[in-house]
Amino acid sequence: MCCGSSCGLYLQKIVDRISDGYIIVNEDNRIIDFNKTFITMLDIHSKIRNQDFYEFIKNSPRESIETFETIKETFHQIKEKPNQTIVLDRFDKNLNKYFSVEISGIVSNRNFLGILILFKDTTQHMLDLQTISDNQETLMEKERLASLGQLIGGIAHNLKTPIMSISGAAEGLTDLIKEYETSIGDPEVTIEDHHEIAKDMTTWIAKIKTHTEYMSDVIGVVLKNCSLKADKAKHKIPMVKDMGVEYTFKLTIPAYPAILTKRGVKAPIKIKIDCLEKNPEF
Repeated sequence: MCCGSSCGLYLQKIVDRISDGYIIVNEDNRIIDFNKTFITMLDIHSKIRNQDFYEFIKNSPRESIETFETIKETFHQIKEKPNQTIVLDRFDKNLNKYFSVEISGIVSNRNFLGILILFKDTTQHMLDLQTISDNQETLMEKERLASLGQLIGGIAHNLKTPIMSISGAAEGLTDLIKEYETSIGDPEVTIEDHHEIAKDMTTWIAKIKTHTEYMSDVIGVVLKNCSLKADKAKHKIPMVKDMGVEYTFKLTIPAYPAILTKRGVKAPIKIKIDCLEKNPEF
């Protein structure tokens, strides 16, 4: 068996090694006990044993006053209901640390003896949570950019074919204009020939009009639906042929049934869209 002083010394060594800091205040608000972790954690350099707790608060660095004043406000609640435990999450600006502070009453045989204040350094935990949050935001931003890239790629795919067709029609019209210019004054060119050239020009113009209407439809519905809330449902879009040109619709938009009807597709189609959905199914 150890004597009282030896046991007290061993006990003090044990509490000094625990990771949480604590301080005990008696019923007269005087500091009667604490461990080494508390002193190190709060970077205290002065003697605090038997010091009035409120005086301790008063002499604390200004940045730390908020933490201790909040603790002070809870003392009255603890004294009124000693069996309760109040938990506070605080950030000490002076120390640049996060703390979880547990304040409990010390009761023996229904007699209030004092208050135990337990400090847990949660700085690393809070930093880990912030890192996770930052990583999630970065991942979400990458997903948004990837989805935007898919959307732009889909628009480019849908507009490439009609643009090439319009370019081909322009070349056809250019050839017809040259042919018409060379026929002026040629006695061998009949009125029927002029009508035939005009008919060919009308055909090319009609093709250009069809392609420009399609492009306008695509751009219109994208602008309209990208401003609306996206629906998470995905649907496959059919292949549509227009004047021998095969369009693969990759822009899944609510107004597509009307566009497909204009393109000659009569089958009933129901579509719900998220125009920025990641990895859309086609």
